[in-house]
Amino acid sequence: MKKIFISLLGLEMLLSVAVQAAGICDRTSQVQKELATKLNKACEQITDTDLLVLTRLDLSAKGIKKLNMGDFKGLSNLETLNLENNKLKKLPEGIFNGLTKLNFLSIGHNNIRSLEKKIFNGLTQLNTLFLAEMKLKKIPEGLFAGLANLESLNLRFNRFTKFKSGELTGTPSLKRLFLEYNSVKKLPVDFLKRFPKLEWAFLSHNSLRELPPGLFADMKTLTSIRLGANRFNAKELERIKKELGGVTPTATVWTEL
Repeated sequence: MKKIFISLLGLEMLLSVAVQAAGICDRTSQVQKELATKLNKACEQITDTDLLVLTRLDLSAKGIKKLNMGDFKGLSNLETLNLENNKLKKLPEGIFNGLTKLNFLSIGHNNIRSLEKKIFNGLTQLNTLFLAEMKLKKIPEGLFAGLANLESLNLRFNRFTKFKSGELTGTPSLKRLFLEYNSVKKLPVDFLKRFPKLEWAFLSHNSLRELPPGLFADMKTLTSIRLGANRFNAKELERIKKELGGVTPTATVWTEL
């Protein structure tokens, strides 16, 4: 009976090791190869303990067309993840689960048209999010909910035409907002009020003809505003300049108009 118990225990351990190895080797090929290179091990030799060593993973320009659930499993100490300049069309919901220490995430320069509502859930330490140069047209309600430490959000070169009131809520620490090179025609009056710590508001190269009066009111932390290359007429330009003059007497406001 004792021999049978030992044999079963040994078999269970062998199965556990086999499943773990298969889990690493079965990841998207580019992910698996990068992990193997970083750890200097063959994929079947990589353990959960090995994965904990990694804090940075650069998967940019790898020709990745698709990511699978589990590709980043076990990388709980990862702080930087770069997925930009690939051929991704979508991201599976839950792909970033467990990356609770992630500080920098870039998925820009891909062919992504939409994002799942809960794609960034759990990324509470995220500081920088790069979503530029894709094909995004709208932000799902609550997409950024819980990103309390996010300071930089880059949405340049997408296909946005408007933003609803509260659409970017969930980022109270935001300091830098990049929205240039979209087709934004209208902004709600409380658009910037969601960001009490905002320092940079870059809105140039859009299709804005007017800004809601009071857009910059009480924005005491603003130091840099870009509004150039929009469609403001002379009257609206004059009104905007007067409003900007009252943003804050202590800030050095640079306005590109």
